Amino acid sequence: DGMAGKSRYSLAMLQKNYCTGAESILNDLIRPARRNCRRAAGRAQTRSPGEPMSRARKVIYLLRHGQAAHNINAERMRAAGCSYDDFVEQMRVDDEFDAALTDLGIEQAKAAALTPAAQLAQPRVQVIIASPLSRAVDTADFVFPPSSTPNCARRVLKEEWREINGSLQNAKRLRTSELAAKYGNPGGAKHPWDTAPLASEED
Repeated sequence: DGMAGKSRYSLAMLQKNYCTGAESILNDLIRPARRNCRRAAGRAQTRSPGEPMSRARKVIYLLRHGQAAHNINAERMRAAGCSYDDFVEQMRVDDEFDAALTDLGIEQAKAAALTPAAQLAQPRVQVIIASPLSRAVDTADFVFPPSSTPNCARRVLKEEWREINGSLQNAKRLRTSELAAKYGNPGGAKHPWDTAPLASEED
């Protein structure tokens, strides 16, 4: 899930579901993000008074969580060229419930917060949506802390954003009441994480 090595970051396009070169991932994200933000800013400045706001475009930032406890070995194997089946099998061996970020995963998230793409996004972000898995919520809070996102009106947990690993425990979440207790007011956020969209108490 995260990329090994302190010089690598946890930013990634969502469709990249296993380890790949972190530098190329970072460039894939930063360049379009910068370009799209500049274009959006330019359109906002040049919009005529009579032009409906519906034509203004929104920028969507996709952020992947940092390294988690269940894939320390699996990502090392993947980087060495193992098959996808072997990669998944190693995650099964190292499986644990709602696998949390490792120390490296926390470092990756903190490093990602300092990247140009993240710093460009932080003051512009209006809504943050995350998987209800702890590693995803924690990564979002590290990269987009309340102190750096003054325009963020909502932080929402959505089942649709979780990864699907079938029977693996690392894809199982806490109870909704436990999530509300843990993330109800991250760092004194003006808008705590909203657990209402979660369909049930139990996973």
